[in-house]
Amino acid sequence: MKKYLVILFCLPLLAACDDFFETDISKLSVDIIAPTNGAHVPSGDIAFRWHAVERATGYRFTLVEPSFDSAARILADTLISADSVARTYGCRLNMDAGEYEWSVEAFNTAYASRTTVLSLTITDDEER
Repeated sequence: MKKYLVILFCLPLLAACDDFFETDISKLSVDIIAPTNGAHVPSGDIAFRWHAVERATGYRFTLVEPSFDSAARILADTLISADSVARTYGCRLNMDAGEYEWSVEAFNTAYASRTTVLSLTITDDEER
């Protein structure tokens, strides 16, 4: 009977182990590669890229139109899994002309990084 009591006592402690063994990334920010903040790019396929955050297990990518403060549309809100080999991450979207904001946040099982928010202007093909 004592064995069962010890097991019942230890189960909640084991469930909380991630907090003890996971690296705190809450003071880190995601380093953006492209597009840079305030960039003006022609419409079409847009590649969003950022550097890996050490000890992150994934990234949350969000894209809104026109801004997070007054989002008329959420165009993307997705999680991207990380691995231990990749040095950069990202995604590619086909986008029309307009004003946008996008953000990336790294996370692991216990912590999330600071959210990096950038503005982006997509121009018509004729404006190239």
